[in-house]
Amino acid sequence: MVSNTGWDIRGSFTRSGLTPLVGEFVLSCEVGVQKPDAAIFWAACDRLGVMPGDALMVGDDAVRDGAATAAGIPAYILSADRGPDRPRGLAAVLDLLGCHGPGD
Repeated sequence: MVSNTGWDIRGSFTRSGLTPLVGEFVLSCEVGVQKPDAAIFWAACDRLGVMPGDALMVGDDAVRDGAATAAGIPAYILSADRGPDRPRGLAAVLDLLGCHGPGD
């Protein structure tokens, strides 16, 4: 989880039951840089022990999240439009990763 945040968001993930799905939290308030600075993306790869080319940045801001490409990380930009009749595109991300939902 790479986030431009001014506070620790781990508690929100814990309360939502999402913490087990996050390998690392790389928060701008802790590392001292923000997206689109490539250093925050390199920090995430370093903490995860992966090469940038083996990672995937998924986000909804073409400038900030898309800057992962400057760090050598492919980026998948989701639609920023939200609503019940506008899918975000997360299913496509799961397909890219070879993950499938129930019944697949």
